[in-house]
Amino acid sequence: MSDLRRGAENALLNKMLKLQERLEGTLGTLPATATELHDALRQILQKAVRTESLTTPPYKASGLLVFSESKEKSRRGGPVYAIAGGPKDFVRRTADVDPKERIVRDDGAVIHFTITVEEPPGAGVLFIHSYDFELYFPQNGPVGFVRFDLNKLEHKNSDLGVRSHLHPSHENLLVPSPLLSPTELLCFLVYGLRLRREDGRV
Repeated sequence: MSDLRRGAENALLNKMLKLQERLEGTLGTLPATATELHDALRQILQKAVRTESLTTPPYKASGLLVFSESKEKSRRGGPVYAIAGGPKDFVRRTADVDPKERIVRDDGAVIHFTITVEEPPGAGVLFIHSYDFELYFPQNGPVGFVRFDLNKLEHKNSDLGVRSHLHPSHENLLVPSPLLSPTELLCFLVYGLRLRREDGRV
């Protein structure tokens, strides 16, 4: 690698690290406890079922939201919890989709997410360790997937300045993304990221 190219890449890395610092300051207000966050996410899912934005049956939607203690180490001296929405599918692009077993939108897209949070003592607000929120289209959908990731602090992506990023339908494509709250992300995956056709456009 030439010195010129190496210098350009180092300059880009420094810019990305500064961008990451700025993006991490975009996170809005979070609840005080993991239980409150779990309840807020459950309410979003229940409303989406009522408005028929999801085809997942009402009696299944809440059950697909799993709350548990996490094995992640504490960073702020408090308990750490994990919240998962729907099972993780490693064959998601080819497997059949059952709305009773997945969080499925009315257009057939599937939502999956995991969040790891900590309740720092006396802080009054949650600390997010990591998250991933994915929307994918099974069986030859118009788009493969879109996923918003916040990697753990020790992940190599932190050193590259892209700890918070999105994947636009490819695992090796990382686009810097602002930190969004879990409720913002779930609402966006339920009601946003929809292909819309306008008259006169090809």
